[in-house]
Amino acid sequence: MAGTTIASTLADHDQSQLLTPPPPPEKQEDFLAKLQALDYPKLKSTFETSLSQSGESRNLAPFKDVTELASLSAETAAGYRADGLTNIAQGKTCALLLAGGQGTRLGSSSPKGCYNIGMPSNKPLFQYYCERITAVKRLAAAHAGVDEATVRLPFVIMCSHATSAALYPAWDLWHGGDFYEATPDGEIVWRHEDILHHHDGQWLKNGNLLYTVAAPLPADKAARVCGGDPRKDGADGVVQSDIVKEVNRKGETVWEWRIWDHIDPADLPIHPIFDRRHWPMINGVSETRDGLVLMSLRTTSGVIAVEKATGRIVWHAGPDVVFQQHTPVEMDDGSILVFDNGNLRPGSSNPYSRAIQFDPKIMQTTWDYTDPNAPSFFSPFMGSAQRLGNGNTLICESAFGRLFEVTPAGEVVWEYVIPEFAEYPAPLNQFIRGAHNTCFRAHRYAESQVPWL
Repeated sequence: MAGTTIASTLADHDQSQLLTPPPPPEKQEDFLAKLQALDYPKLKSTFETSLSQSGESRNLAPFKDVTELASLSAETAAGYRADGLTNIAQGKTCALLLAGGQGTRLGSSSPKGCYNIGMPSNKPLFQYYCERITAVKRLAAAHAGVDEATVRLPFVIMCSHATSAALYPAWDLWHGGDFYEATPDGEIVWRHEDILHHHDGQWLKNGNLLYTVAAPLPADKAARVCGGDPRKDGADGVVQSDIVKEVNRKGETVWEWRIWDHIDPADLPIHPIFDRRHWPMINGVSETRDGLVLMSLRTTSGVIAVEKATGRIVWHAGPDVVFQQHTPVEMDDGSILVFDNGNLRPGSSNPYSRAIQFDPKIMQTTWDYTDPNAPSFFSPFMGSAQRLGNGNTLICESAFGRLFEVTPAGEVVWEYVIPEFAEYPAPLNQFIRGAHNTCFRAHRYAESQVPWL
C-alpha cells in the first residue's frame, strides 16, 4: 500500500524515475520511508520560485571564455599537450572523478562505477577510467623519456555518503562503516553497512561478522568517566562508548554487547594523554577457540575476554600488563599476542612499542619483542602482530609504515618499509600533520590461502 501511494505521489510530481529500477528487496523499506518523508509540494515550489527569480537560470549557456582545443592552431595544441604530458610525468597532476555514491537505485550495492553498464566487454566504468589513466601514464613516460614505473598519476574518486557519522573531530581517523566480500575476480558477493563502525572487524568461524560500533554513553554513566585530558574535551558533553556486534549473512544482529552494562567507567580511568570523547575505545576484537570475545580497550589500556552467552567478563589484563595496545589474538597455548603501543610507560622516559605474549591465567608476559635500541621501534597509534606458521612473528609498525618479521629469539629476518608517502586529507591533517606512509595493519598469508595470485 505504501509503495502504491508513493508511486502515485511521484507520478503527480514527475518523479516516477526514482522507482526505476527498484532498489534491492533488503533496501526497499528504508528507501520508501525516505521517499515518504519528502515534502514534494515544498520542493516543487522552491524550484519554481528559484526559476522565477533568476532569469539567467532559464537561459543557461556555456561559458564563453573557455579555450577549446579544436580552436587552437596545431602548434599551440601540441605545446599544450607536451606541457600536460610533462606535468603528468613529473607527478604534478591527478585524475579526478566525481562519482556520487552507491548504485542502490540501479539495484546494486556497489559504487556506481563498479556497475555493469552493458558494454560488450562487460567492463565497468572504473575499469575504463583505470585503463585510460594507465595509457596516459605510458604516453607521459615516453614523452619524458622515463621509466613508466616511476610515473605516478593518482586516481581520486570523490563520492558522498549522506549518512556518514561525524561524532567528534578525530572520528574520521578510525571509523569505517562499509564491509565487502569479493571474489578473486573482484565481484562483490556480500556487503554490510554500519556507519557507526570503527577500528576493527573479524570474520568468525560460523561465517558471521564481529565488529565494533560507537554509541553515546547514558548521561549517568558519562558523568562517571574519569581521567583523560580535559583540555581536549568537546563542548557538547557527550561521551561515546562501544558496542560489539555480531551480524549474520543477512545483516541481522545476532549478538550485541554494551560495555557500560558490565563495567563502571569510574573503574577504568582514561589515560592522561587521551581526551574524554570516547571511553574506552574498543580498537580490536577477535574470538578464542572457546568462543570468548577478546577486546582491546585503547584509551584505558586493557584487554578483556567476554563470555558471549552471559556477557560476563572472564578476565581483564590492565595497565600493569599492556599500554595503549591493539589487536589481541589467542595463540595455540591459550596465551594472548598483542601489539603493545606503549605511548607512555610508567618508569620510562622514552616511548617504545613491543609485541608481547601474555598468559591470561597469571597475567604475566611469556614472550616479547623490543628493539635493542627500544625507541627505534615505536608506533604511537595502530599496529598489529601476527604469529606465523614458522613460529616467527610478523609485526606492523603502523605509524612509520614498517613491516618486519622476527624470530622467537628476537632476530629480524625480513623487513619492508612502505615507500609511498601522502598527507592525510583536511581536516584530519590538523591531528596528524605531514606526509606519512602509515599502514593500519598487515597480514601474511600462506600460498594455499591465496591460490588465485
